[in-house]
Amino acid sequence: MKRIIAIVLCLVTVAAAAFSLTACGASSSDKVVVKTVDQADADPATLTVALADDFAPYLYDAEGGVSGIDAEAAEVVSAQLDTAFEYIRVDRDAVKDGLNDGKFDLALCGYTAAQAGEIKKLSNRGLHFSDSCYGFIQGVLVDSNSSAGNLTEETIGESEYTIGVKKASTAEALLRRDVKDFDDRVKTYDTGIDAVNALVGHDVDCVITDLNPCYDYLEKYDSVKLSDQPYTHGAFYFISTDSKKIDDVNAAVTTLKDGKINSIEEKYISNDINFWTPFNIWFSKLKYDFHLNFIEKDRWKFLVTGLGNTLLLTLMAALLGVFIGIIIAAIRTTYDNNLETLKHNKGISYYLMGFFNAVSKLYLTVIRGTPVFVQLLIIFFVIFASSKNKMMVATLAFGINSGAYVAEILRGGIMAIDKGQFEAGRSIGFNYVQTMYYIIIPQVLKNVLPTLLNEFIALLKETSVACYVGVLDLTRAGNIIRGTTFTDLLPLLAVALIYLVVVLILTKIVGIIERRLRKSER
Repeated sequence: MKRIIAIVLCLVTVAAAAFSLTACGASSSDKVVVKTVDQADADPATLTVALADDFAPYLYDAEGGVSGIDAEAAEVVSAQLDTAFEYIRVDRDAVKDGLNDGKFDLALCGYTAAQAGEIKKLSNRGLHFSDSCYGFIQGVLVDSNSSAGNLTEETIGESEYTIGVKKASTAEALLRRDVKDFDDRVKTYDTGIDAVNALVGHDVDCVITDLNPCYDYLEKYDSVKLSDQPYTHGAFYFISTDSKKIDDVNAAVTTLKDGKINSIEEKYISNDINFWTPFNIWFSKLKYDFHLNFIEKDRWKFLVTGLGNTLLLTLMAALLGVFIGIIIAAIRTTYDNNLETLKHNKGISYYLMGFFNAVSKLYLTVIRGTPVFVQLLIIFFVIFASSKNKMMVATLAFGINSGAYVAEILRGGIMAIDKGQFEAGRSIGFNYVQTMYYIIIPQVLKNVLPTLLNEFIALLKETSVACYVGVLDLTRAGNIIRGTTFTDLLPLLAVALIYLVVVLILTKIVGIIERRLRKSER
């Protein structure tokens, strides 16, 4: 069995690793090695290319180098020029000075439409731009009924919408630049699906992401739509101080645009659509719902409080039920066992016991013949309508209900004791009460204890209807969470699992007690 588990775990690990590589869309062969400016070679047959962007999926660190659309696009241009490219990483602010100082021959940068002025400014300073190598568009996903559309690069600062983005994405980099109160208004998520699930769950007002996966999300979620205007759009360009190099690059860029760039973008800008996608969406939604229902605003505390109240209510009702059950069982068994004597004497005891026995039988008939829920409502809204102590009223209702069943359990246990036990007690000088206390009751408890504990377990589950009169029990705690988050599965599942765990623990205890009682009989 252990070997089977180990094999399964290994297969799961391998599958997860393979999926991670697929989702990233990059392998070790897709990366390029970068050097610092000082390490760049002076080989005239090699062009030094500066990569200036720093966000996925366009450019991000990989083991031993960098990876992304920029890296692969630059490699295509290198192959078309039949010239080796040596890569270095620089900040965008260092591009102009690095090119003018001859520290590198080319730079590859992305600019949004709002940064068009920067392109013109650099062109006026002797820098030459290639044709756009490939463009990008950042779309805005909003709720189908939302008015949070038309969120653009120019209006982002004035809006108050909360925004969801994928971590280390183009959108996050742009929003960090554009949104002053970024930490307050922008929520980052591990995957784009997580961000969209947050939008579906109304945790954010909109999601900004690359346009390509937006269409995939629209196919999967009927409750979201694409804003009329993109958040931003732009393109990537090669830059150089040498116009001849830019002319050569433009010839290569034409090949890049003819189809190469599409296959590159499909590797990095996608929604990871494969065999695992439905499972990833389900687990991502489950993770979001779990956080929403239990972690956010410490909603799990409702369940803890509800469980405590349920256990307290069950314990108090059980004690009251045992107390009532003992009295009723004593009245009925005393009347049945001494009926001939009572009839013979025809004294006041005969009429009193007859009256109490009739009341007890009426109590048993009514309580066992009507639903506990109806009894609770009558006691709460009629008998104790003026009481504000919901816990006390619920305890009385469940205690009275449980007492009827406990009474019959005890009565059955007493009636099962051989009559010779009563006669033995009388023979040593005990009266009826002493005989019951010292001889009968100990034997009865031993026989009926497992059944009483099972009644306690049933009582635990019956208290779930206490939520209908406002008691904050476990069931009401789940309903509070449901009413707050508008989700049903996880709150109800959590309540059911907690009940199940408690019942399993109590059942285990009952089993232990039963085994010990059987051993003591040998």
